[in-house]
Amino acid sequence: MANFGLHLPLHRQSQHFAHEGLPIEVSTLASWVGAATTTLSPLVAGIEAHVRGTERLHLDDTPLPVLAKGKTHTGRLWTVVHDDRPFGGPEPPAVPYFYSADRSGAHAET
Repeated sequence: MANFGLHLPLHRQSQHFAHEGLPIEVSTLASWVGAATTTLSPLVAGIEAHVRGTERLHLDDTPLPVLAKGKTHTGRLWTVVHDDRPFGGPEPPAVPYFYSADRSGAHAET
């Protein structure tokens, strides 16, 4: 969905769909996003468990604009990378992403 790939808010997607002759309510789009995240949660949990059980991790946080009522806040997208191939490891690489509202070190620990 454009919500993730293009960071396009659901209300704007709804407007674009309506302009193309396909009126889809924001609540319907939100329901679809919720259903997709629920459906994919076991996969996300498996990737997270795989990465947490490894010896080496690489962690990075990236500032991310977050829409709020009347203004924008800066949130953080945490990228946790596991790739032992350069060290001769046999396990497949994996990258889970996590969001936090700030850059507190507690987020890196959890």
